[in-house]
Amino acid sequence: MKTCKNCPYPKRCIPADRCIAFKIGAVSYESPAPKPMEVNTTFGIGTTGKAPSKPSGKAKKVKKK
Repeated sequence: MKTCKNCPYPKRCIPADRCIAFKIGAVSYESPAPKPMEVNTTFGIGTTGKAPSKPSGKAKKVKKK
């Protein structure tokens, strides 16, 4: 592996096969989302991981001048 031009840690970057300081060559990891589960809430039985419901899209009334 080639290090960066101004790599401050060349001895650490070469064995890791990536640049530690500038994160060049690193692969991001995205963990899977947990499964929704049923839970008791103050409003009854709900599920986890569900996005909160949005308010209804009522049209705004425009007053004429």
